[in-house]
Amino acid sequence: MQGLLGGQSPGAAFLNLLIPNLITLALVGITIVFFFMLLFGGAQWVLSGGDKANIEKARGRVTMALVGIVIAFSAWAILGIIEIFFDITLTTFDIGALIIQ
Repeated sequence: MQGLLGGQSPGAAFLNLLIPNLITLALVGITIVFFFMLLFGGAQWVLSGGDKANIEKARGRVTMALVGIVIAFSAWAILGIIEIFFDITLTTFDIGALIIQ
């Protein structure tokens, strides 16, 4: 069993897979929320009927969606740059080294 897990306990192997997958899931979730916020803001803008208050609300929603997606992917890109620049891995963890056997 140890050969299949790379010398790790099953719990450590699970955490080593869980953490990077949670990061990916968070980015996918943020992208889906961005898409629907952008879609809703655009529809709100089109259906505002020229009302200045509704146009401003729609513009604010679209702006906040764009700012949110830029922040999320900038954080992911900075994480990748740090990994390359310092030659460390931040998106994959070796939990096995922390477990006392």
